[in-house]
Amino acid sequence: MSSQKTTLVVGLSGGIGSGKSFVAGLLKDLGAQVFDADRAGHDVLCAGEIKELLRQRWGNQIFGSNGEVDRQAVASIVFGCNDNAVTELRFLQSISHPRIQHALEKFIETFQVAGNSDSIVIDAALLFEAEWDQCCDRVIFVDCSESVRRQRCRERGWSDEEITQRQASQLELQEKRRRSDLILENSGTRDNTQKQLQAMWAVLTAAVN
Repeated sequence: MSSQKTTLVVGLSGGIGSGKSFVAGLLKDLGAQVFDADRAGHDVLCAGEIKELLRQRWGNQIFGSNGEVDRQAVASIVFGCNDNAVTELRFLQSISHPRIQHALEKFIETFQVAGNSDSIVIDAALLFEAEWDQCCDRVIFVDCSESVRRQRCRERGWSDEEITQRQASQLELQEKRRRSDLILENSGTRDNTQKQLQAMWAVLTAAVN
């Protein structure tokens, strides 16, 4: 993607429950424009052509009474430790990821062309898996202990089995960490994370100003 203005693009990586969206919110407060890949994925599932493809694949049981895709029903199909779940997850990603990437590229282009933002943050659980890290100048790995991550996921209503299955569908944490440029520790207090992030962000944004 061509740039008409120096715009810092930073991706957020980390494990499930590490607090990537929390960090994205802090960066938004610091002036960054945030692309929420999960929200973009939700929008994709609302598209008529996608709903029809999913209906052909999985039937009407994945739709709620409002006619929209029930994400929990889809999750029960695509997250698992068996070969069938892996196959179905790949199918879902094959039709959703290109559309999310298109939305991401338009998002970046909009701010680059307008020239009204110095920084863009990509909040995406599958940043490396979907190769969206290729859009980034830097990637921050949001680190967090497994016990804290699991507790946060339980607070979302996920069972331990669901947490394990979702983790298994992603790149190993050590590989995500290895491929990231910076490490942000997020097991402690909000203030501690915020102080680390402010110092890190000051260095990153100084390079483009």
